Amino acid sequence: MIAALVGQPNSGKSTIFSSLSGVVVKTSNFPGTTVNYFRSFISYKGKKIEIFDLPGIYSFFTDGIAERTTLDFILKNKVDVIINVIDASVLSRSLELTIELSELQIPMIVVLNMMDEAKKKGIKINSRELEEILGVPVVETIASRGIGIEKIVEKIEDAKVPRIFEYEKHVEDFLKLFPSRREAILFLEGLVSDERFLKLKEEFISRFGDPYLILSDERHKISLRIFEKVSKVEKREKDWRDNLDNFLLNPFSGYVFMILVFFTIFFLSFYLGNLISEHISILEFEIEKESFELVILSGIFEGFFSVVEIVVPYMLPLLILLGILEDLGYLPRAAFLLDRFFHKIGLHGKAAATFLVGYGCSVPAVMATRILEDPKDRLKAAVLIPLIPCSARTVIILAIVAGIFGFHVAIFLYFFNIFILAFAGTLLNKILRGGEFGMLMEIPSLKIPSLKVVLNKVRLTLYDFLIYAFPIILAGNVFLSVLEYYGFEEFMNSLTKPITFILALPEELGFTMIFGIFRKELALLMTLEAFNLSDVSEISKFMTFPQIFTYVLFLMLYIPCISTVAVLFKEIGIKYTFFALLFNFSLALLFSFLLAYSSIFWNIVFQNSL
Repeated sequence: MIAALVGQPNSGKSTIFSSLSGVVVKTSNFPGTTVNYFRSFISYKGKKIEIFDLPGIYSFFTDGIAERTTLDFILKNKVDVIINVIDASVLSRSLELTIELSELQIPMIVVLNMMDEAKKKGIKINSRELEEILGVPVVETIASRGIGIEKIVEKIEDAKVPRIFEYEKHVEDFLKLFPSRREAILFLEGLVSDERFLKLKEEFISRFGDPYLILSDERHKISLRIFEKVSKVEKREKDWRDNLDNFLLNPFSGYVFMILVFFTIFFLSFYLGNLISEHISILEFEIEKESFELVILSGIFEGFFSVVEIVVPYMLPLLILLGILEDLGYLPRAAFLLDRFFHKIGLHGKAAATFLVGYGCSVPAVMATRILEDPKDRLKAAVLIPLIPCSARTVIILAIVAGIFGFHVAIFLYFFNIFILAFAGTLLNKILRGGEFGMLMEIPSLKIPSLKVVLNKVRLTLYDFLIYAFPIILAGNVFLSVLEYYGFEEFMNSLTKPITFILALPEELGFTMIFGIFRKELALLMTLEAFNLSDVSEISKFMTFPQIFTYVLFLMLYIPCISTVAVLFKEIGIKYTFFALLFNFSLALLFSFLLAYSSIFWNIVFQNSL
């Protein structure tokens, strides 16, 4: 049996899936797209049920890839049961998708989720009466607390084909001209193509107007009538959440609080990441590279420890903290505040969350661009995210820049990075110009986060990362070990000589730049090895202050690590991955060159340091 979870964004659909799903959850993409869905299996009374968590949608009839692919999935995969998840606190709006789903005439159950939120809003719903009107089982749940989840499984077997809601007589009479009502609606809304019905569609438009507007208006009226029948709304007084929202969305206090929140997340992620990394590093050991076999083994072990010692320690606390913010409902509020800034670089505030993840690791950040509906928005965000200093590059910045120049210069580098990001975004928007649209995004109610739900989301993200990126990191480290074993350092330095010459850097640093493509933190270790040093502060003996700063800036911007490149290839394809690499490398070369030869800059910044 195949069951598909379908619902509007922020309805709690994914929370329900997390509670229903077994240990093994697979992430897949719709064919030919970057839109993903989750799949798992559950067993009930000896019957195996394959359950799919499909993307959140408001309606099938939009230009969005998620909506079209979701409908194709339902129709082509012969879904046995649709589990329509509804946010009970916005019942009248949510029922419009329910009525649209009823047109497909597939057995369905309705899940009234967030019943606690509806109660707080003063909304009382008669679920039994709603069940009679819709003609399908209705289950009340509070998914964040696990209430009512078992009833969903129990009701899957009782799923029924929903009742058809008739539209106005003139519309219904026209629909009868088609072989079936379902075919008529899908064709009139442009969801299926059929040359037989072209003249009928032209006639509909000439008599009534745009089919989508007419049909969506009919659904809107029906949903309001149902809402009035099954619910009672009582007047309620403003509570603490209303006052908190006024504070969080205020043009002044909202921005101050947002900066504090993001700084705290960054600080805690880095502090906890360091703590975890230090404890894991105790377990690390070196293998003497006395033979080719030991070189291979050494590359595997170094790759393994780079993941468990560098990537995961910084990634884990960041994902947990972001998960708490997401479940709390704060991220959409931050997106609302950041919308103006992101709009100037051709994106929307919704992209803010993906950029924040990039400070931990570029890999999950690029993966997170899937939340952006527009393909060009996803592409622009994926190209810009590798410009953000991830935790591995932060190690380099703090070790070299802060260690030699002072912490204030390292902070300046981050602010300078924001300026570069704004410049890059503006330039990219001119190259990949799309439609200029405002942001329409629902801001869900604030609620107390569920630790179980947060940890489930973190588990799925880590699983996805480890399955895809882990093998690539291991293979990259083995390759590097082989190159080092056969003494390719001088050859590598000669290959990168044009870059080191342009940036006025020592030739010995060429090999470190190549190593940095595989693992960013390796660039720091290889820099010490290039000059045969044991302490970072001694780098200033071989390089001037401008050279050090130029070198770190170049490492921060030039090319993302190989695992990020692999994820870019997966998300945006080979053509745009090469474009992203060329774009970022050009920016790195441009700004590093300008800094290297800007005497005014060095006099201002390093006057006291020198």
